[in-house]
Amino acid sequence: FTGSEMLDLLTYLYSLHFLDAPGNPRLGSRLFVSKGCAACHAITGDRPAIGPPLARFRHYASPVLWAEIMWKHAVEMEQKMKEMGLSWPRFEKNEMVDLVTYIRSEARPSKPEKKAQ
Repeated sequence: FTGSEMLDLLTYLYSLHFLDAPGNPRLGSRLFVSKGCAACHAITGDRPAIGPPLARFRHYASPVLWAEIMWKHAVEMEQKMKEMGLSWPRFEKNEMVDLVTYIRSEARPSKPEKKAQ
């Protein structure tokens, strides 16, 4: 890359996020179960889970970043999934966007309770 080419490329890639089709949290909820995510993860940590609660990643809006997080832990995840008899999930079309939208919608911090005076 020369001059501003890298900046141009990064700007272009960043802008793609704003042009993606919006995710559907209802479809994401179904995917969370059907892809096997719910077998190992809770969203908010409200139940025991093998993997970390996914709410801690709620600030990541990009499905690309979620895929990167999964990729970094793929060896451990794949080994544990084999032990549990689960197959590695495959995402098609807008499925990852739907899944991330669902997780982020469920992981929103709750509103603070008003104290009685």
